[in-house]
Amino acid sequence: MRNRLILALDSFVTEPKLSPTEWDFRSLIHNKPTVLQRQELHAAIRYEYARESDAICKLGEEFAELSDDQVEQRGTLMFPKPGGLQLFTVCPFWNCIFWPKFFPRVAWLRIPQEERTRRVEDYVAAEPPRSLKINEVDHFAEWELPPKTGRIRIGNVENLIVSIDWSMANDSEIVRAFGQWVRKSRPGDIPEPRGDASRQNVEAAYLTRLGVMRLLHYYPFWSAREHALDWELKIPPRQSNALRMRQEVRKDLRGMFGADLLKLAGKFLIPPEELPRSWYTITEQQRGLRGRYPRTA
Repeated sequence: MRNRLILALDSFVTEPKLSPTEWDFRSLIHNKPTVLQRQELHAAIRYEYARESDAICKLGEEFAELSDDQVEQRGTLMFPKPGGLQLFTVCPFWNCIFWPKFFPRVAWLRIPQEERTRRVEDYVAAEPPRSLKINEVDHFAEWELPPKTGRIRIGNVENLIVSIDWSMANDSEIVRAFGQWVRKSRPGDIPEPRGDASRQNVEAAYLTRLGVMRLLHYYPFWSAREHALDWELKIPPRQSNALRMRQEVRKDLRGMFGADLLKLAGKFLIPPEELPRSWYTITEQQRGLRGRYPRTA
């Protein structure tokens, strides 16, 4: 009887296997990254975080239903279909996420490198970043323009109408005045990004937190930690710190896609109550919490 009980317990705690491509993102981190490697890291973060959102995955299904003619009918920025697609395409690297051949089933690291590179290059060629660029957009849609009084943001992007009297100030004075405006006007919910020297470390932290959350979704904490250490990856020595990283993932996901800003027909791009798909730990699932509570906060 004792042996049968031990066998039963062993079968209950049998741990599912999680592919390293779901949580070991070290191959995307480089000491001296090229421009393309930095862009791939940026795209991979958004791709993997998007895989954790039910709302974005649903938009991916809507995109997959569009014909080539529908996609090309109005260019690469807007899609002729109601819903959140039009809003989502203002996000960086949207084309690396709306990728029916892979998203959301296939982890970024399981996509062949040549296809990843080509996709990122296509984004850069078709839609270079608009931040810090002046006089490069001749025509704005009406909804992109700021009102007569006030400001308008589209995700993390703000379009400005600037009036400069060139005859009244030299270049240094204009630059100084604009610098003062920037420091005074930065939105409170968008902290200043770090410089290039440390930006990659910050972005790598996004993937570290995501990896920890996914490990806890499949393994008990101590098994997850041992599993990560076997792969020479750091994981918090305390379970409370690991669970705090899970909270960060949820916050990062919402901020990354402007979830609280992008709103259409009274609905947010990502509902405020939505949790990442890998939110519940294996312990919570075994206790039946998954079936007892909905996917809400």
